Amino acid sequence: MARRKLTPEEKQRRLEEKINNENSILEVFSSMPCFAGIDKCKLSLQDFSVERVEIKNLKQDRSCNLKTSIDGELLSLDIKSEFFGKITISFDTSDFKTPYCYIELIHGGLNFETVGIAGIKNRLANAIDFIKNNYGIIITYSTALFLEIELAYTIAFDKTPNLQLRSFLHKCLSSGYPPNFGNEKSKKNNYDYPILSCKISNEELTVTYDKIEKAKRKRQIRREGSKLENLNVQRFELVLKKNKIKKILGTNSLDLLNDAQLIEFLESKLKFNNKCVHKVN
Repeated sequence: MARRKLTPEEKQRRLEEKINNENSILEVFSSMPCFAGIDKCKLSLQDFSVERVEIKNLKQDRSCNLKTSIDGELLSLDIKSEFFGKITISFDTSDFKTPYCYIELIHGGLNFETVGIAGIKNRLANAIDFIKNNYGIIITYSTALFLEIELAYTIAFDKTPNLQLRSFLHKCLSSGYPPNFGNEKSKKNNYDYPILSCKISNEELTVTYDKIEKAKRKRQIRREGSKLENLNVQRFELVLKKNKIKKILGTNSLDLLNDAQLIEFLESKLKFNNKCVHKVN
């Protein structure tokens, strides 16, 4: 099906949105060229309870995915949202299954900035309120545990770093593990690798990519004539699963973790980076 052509007013509105996004990105890097923090994460809500689930109303909502039993009993519920991410609730107790409530928290929008532990707590509180206000579902819980956490370094350059430099930085920040070049070739150039990734273990993986190019691909900024022509932003992401989080940080509890623990771990990565540099020199 062919897409409907945009009206001149719609084109102008989209252009203004892209320009505003470009200004927002410039503002992020106006005071510092790099920063680190949490990008997205997945939490398990402990001792949770759910009230006021109206199956009939949720079935009519495209953002909801429901699974029911033959008797019409609600077994599981998925809600996806650009505002907070995704929540999955399982009520199924058959065959000794245990009910669970998982919530994936994202930044949404441009997603250039990262946050600390307080920021994740705010995202979680906002997500719970959003679900209550928009879906009529009231969720309570005792505490939240990290099932997955994505720590990110975001670095701005005045031009795109070459593959050799990106590969070197990725290797240093991946504790010496080189990126896997197997399946990450650019469609435009077989020798260009816009995404570098490495699976260190089942509990730890890393990826490096161009945030500006991603924003262009998602049509959040202009591909040509952008204010960001002299800016390149590389994002290095370190994904840790539950057991690795507990091993490295001592706990995976949102209530017990603090920014000092995250900073200490990230600084240890940078110290390894310095060892790489000195070794090369």
